[in-house]
Amino acid sequence: MKKLFLLTLFLIAFKGYAQSDFLAKQYLRDGSFEKASTLFEKLHQAQPQRWDYVSGYVEALQQLEAYDKVEDVLMKYLELPMSQPAAYIILGDNYIKKGEPERAMPNFDKALAFVAVNPNYIYNIAKYFENINQLDYAIAAYEESMKGNDKLNFDYQIAALYGQQGNSEEMFKKYLSIIQNNPPFLYRIQGNLNNFITEDSSSENNQLFRKLLLQKMQSQPDVLWNELLSWLFIQQKEYQKAMMQQKAIFNRTKENLSGVFELAGLAADEGEMEVAKDGYEFIIKNTFFAGEALEAQLRLLALDENNAAVTDLDIQKRYEALLTNYGRAPESVNLQLAYARFMAFRKKDPDFANKFLKTTLQLGLNDFQTGAVKMLLADILVYQGKFNEAILTYNQIAALLKNDVVAQEARFKSAKANYFKGDFEWAQTQLKVLKSSHTQLIANDALELSWLISENILNDSLHTSLKKFAEADWFDFKNETPQAIAVLENFIGETKGDMLTDDALYKLAQFHEKLKNYEAAENYFLAYIKRYPYDLWIDESYFYLAKLYIQRLNKPESAKELLEKLIFEHPDSIHVVEATRMYRVLRGENIG
Repeated sequence: MKKLFLLTLFLIAFKGYAQSDFLAKQYLRDGSFEKASTLFEKLHQAQPQRWDYVSGYVEALQQLEAYDKVEDVLMKYLELPMSQPAAYIILGDNYIKKGEPERAMPNFDKALAFVAVNPNYIYNIAKYFENINQLDYAIAAYEESMKGNDKLNFDYQIAALYGQQGNSEEMFKKYLSIIQNNPPFLYRIQGNLNNFITEDSSSENNQLFRKLLLQKMQSQPDVLWNELLSWLFIQQKEYQKAMMQQKAIFNRTKENLSGVFELAGLAADEGEMEVAKDGYEFIIKNTFFAGEALEAQLRLLALDENNAAVTDLDIQKRYEALLTNYGRAPESVNLQLAYARFMAFRKKDPDFANKFLKTTLQLGLNDFQTGAVKMLLADILVYQGKFNEAILTYNQIAALLKNDVVAQEARFKSAKANYFKGDFEWAQTQLKVLKSSHTQLIANDALELSWLISENILNDSLHTSLKKFAEADWFDFKNETPQAIAVLENFIGETKGDMLTDDALYKLAQFHEKLKNYEAAENYFLAYIKRYPYDLWIDESYFYLAKLYIQRLNKPESAKELLEKLIFEHPDSIHVVEATRMYRVLRGENIG
């Protein structure tokens, strides 16, 4: 009975102690420093060696500017055996806060001395030096711990500290040393360098980094320096210079052309078509693999399809020459798909493309190749207005590859075919499922189309306006954008005040931009913004019109105004991060 009584008392005491521990730390987090200091004082008195109680008590006291009390607590704590050397760092910082900086350094030196005796102290000591912004001491602590100890390496942490200090040269040197010794760190360090390298090639950091790389290339030749120099030129949007470095890497290693491929694709995305063509031509000339050469040929053809100086007849002949060279086989499916797509959508010969692809299906393809061919066949059926056949084909793909993202794409295209043919209710039923797709792009597209239908389907029993809108989208799908524009402009002229007018204005802006009618696109964006400032697409309109001003119309001040509206009025927009970056560039800030 006596034992049970003592156990009960112990449990009650332990519960009260644990509650004080929790409350003290909670008060400290909440900024209730008076209450925190009172509880921590009691906890510290009960267990004077516990570091979390000492540090918590000291933090609360410093917030209350009770610096003399802090000094007294720490001095007594440091007399205890097994005390934490980080206490010397807090004591030194307390002297600085107290206005006695000359007394701080001896304490910092005492903490640093512990690292020399036992390098395992480094983790705690470096952290506390960083917490009080004593970065020179943090660097010294890391360096001291590594002396004669090959198992410890803190070069990465030291480089980051140099960056915090603004000592770019030492930071760059340290990062380059890390990469040289550990090449797999390259991509991670490039991410860190983004905080210091900008698009401005004349900036001090850019020039310094380039100088150090060139010095490395001369004194210690290695393709790593070419890789980093290529990366630097990409950040500066100097794609031709970057391509020269990628070519140099291949010429030295003869290993692979993946860097040239990636850079050519990036250059094409950025509108640097000559650089992209140069890259693909280099691949064709130097690759050892037929598949790689074919892929480069196809990308070159894709670039030329958008080049007004290249005729359709020339492109067709080049496709046919490739087919003769590579033959009709499973290995050339991508070539056959590209050729069929060109013949259907560019040469306007869907019947030929349809027959061509049906022959491709007989080549003994795997399921994914079959799915790709059937997807294009279904797209061509949509092009021809054969919606029911297209829907059946899309559903076959979804059944064939039911656990793959291709199935999700097929289901979305099936819903869109129903939308094109005016079966809005069934399209809406399909889209409700797709809105929760694990593929974000398909989910967003499904949500957008679903919203368009649901907002307009109930207001017109005959769906007259929605059918016009679907017709315009169908023309655009067929690569007949001028006809799509004509439908929507006629719709706006005939049905002023219709609920779809806002969507029509937004679509017209996109269609005109697609055709490079930039002034017309600007006018439609502005009309939408003026008439529908609280509409669904307002943040998109701000964003895309701002990009149009920056990239095509050279109106940076107008772009800044739109980006400000987007950032401050629509903070939840998916475009906020990129809009903020664009805005800072327009203001001339150095950003990563």
